[in-house]
Amino acid sequence: MTIAENGVQIENMGKGRQCFVRTEFALSKGNSNNEPDVVLLEEPENHLSHGSMNQLIKCINDSNGSQLLVTTHSCLISARLDLNKAIFLSEQSNQPIFLKDLNPDTAKFFSKAPITNILELVLSSKILLVEGAAEFILLAPLYKNLTGTDILESDVHVASVGGLSFKRYLEIASLLEIKTAVITDNDGNFKENITEKYSDFSQAAKILIRADCDPANTTFEISFYNVNKDICDELFADRVRSNTVLQYMLANKAEAAYQLLLQKADELIAPDYIQEVIAWISE
Repeated sequence: MTIAENGVQIENMGKGRQCFVRTEFALSKGNSNNEPDVVLLEEPENHLSHGSMNQLIKCINDSNGSQLLVTTHSCLISARLDLNKAIFLSEQSNQPIFLKDLNPDTAKFFSKAPITNILELVLSSKILLVEGAAEFILLAPLYKNLTGTDILESDVHVASVGGLSFKRYLEIASLLEIKTAVITDNDGNFKENITEKYSDFSQAAKILIRADCDPANTTFEISFYNVNKDICDELFADRVRSNTVLQYMLANKAEAAYQLLLQKADELIAPDYIQEVIAWISE
């Protein structure tokens, strides 16, 4: 006997479809009188496209009856299937890591949010969270210029998570006591957007949140330009028409950061608040 779909036997299907059909078949047994007590799914994401993986996650979430044990290396699957029920295994710890005490609202947030860096956070000993692509691109040269060490060879992981998600990530970092630094923008009001917004974490020994204290330096690009003005003017002057170099960088954040990385990496200077973060996280 064999499983067939639309007349095609399972052994003649692609590997991804085989995984999906076998998983769907195992879970569907829960609707019969012969339902299994336990279903083990090992890395169900193997060979699946992003769309098929989302369908598989829905299939798993919709199943009932049997107890499900899923092993995975996928951020998408681990977040979508309820972080409160997740068990993480890491070389950083000789004990399994549980998130059963995580605020259920935060767990639900990660199940609905865009693809997250949840595994990178949970499995890191030190992590540096940044707001966007420009910061992510330039952190590597800034870190190396200050410490003399390639960040990829350090124990510091960098993740771009978006400013609106910082507090969700910090809740997990606080719960697991992971050394975590945040580089963010003051958006013109340091007191409201930094001091008051992150007051719940101000006394946490392993959490550091920094932004430029000058309200005029509302974003990373402005702070960065002010300490790298000659480099930026030289590199982007021929791209400017009616606007200034800084306006060009603000309108083309990721591209400007990429060109700085390609052409001026060894010369870049970090703003003071980023120097403080790098010194702290690299200790």
